[in-house]
Amino acid sequence: MSRSLTGAVSAAFAASNVPLLVFIRLDFSTGLVYFTNASYAFNWDGHEWLGLGRVLKIDPVEESGAFRANALQLELSGVPLDLISVALATYYQGRDARVWVAPLDDNYQVLADPKLMWIGRMDTMSIVRGQQGIIRLTAESRLADLERPRVRRYNSADQKKVYPGDDGLQFVEQMVEKELIWGRG
Repeated sequence: MSRSLTGAVSAAFAASNVPLLVFIRLDFSTGLVYFTNASYAFNWDGHEWLGLGRVLKIDPVEESGAFRANALQLELSGVPLDLISVALATYYQGRDARVWVAPLDDNYQVLADPKLMWIGRMDTMSIVRGQQGIIRLTAESRLADLERPRVRRYNSADQKKVYPGDDGLQFVEQMVEKELIWGRG
């Protein structure tokens, strides 16, 4: 997959030390939550991203030529109790998770618009409570949906779960063992 980079960004990545800002947006049922690895709050894309600094750990984003689902691990340590209560009380599974990366210049200013590096869905979350709260979140790429079975029945009851007023399959159960004689008059 090719990515378009400006000259300044390409030069920054060629350097031996590349400071980066990572932006993470998680879509909980109560609303979007914005994090960054900066040690301060950062304004970008019309939102204030909560700076978590060293308490944010992200596993490397993997890409492969194979057609398979990749997962991403996020770990937040030293999480305030109010965020832990939000994580415990809200629905998150299957909801959107996105990660952007922006290289910084020597003055720690963003060189270009952050590039979207990963899109997926939140899958599992483990929370360790103690003196320091730790949240570990696993998110899967959307390809993981292809591996999940789709259980549907071609009968009237299953059809009415999705389309309550549809009677198009109301006689299917009667036709299962029915012997049809075709072509006689």
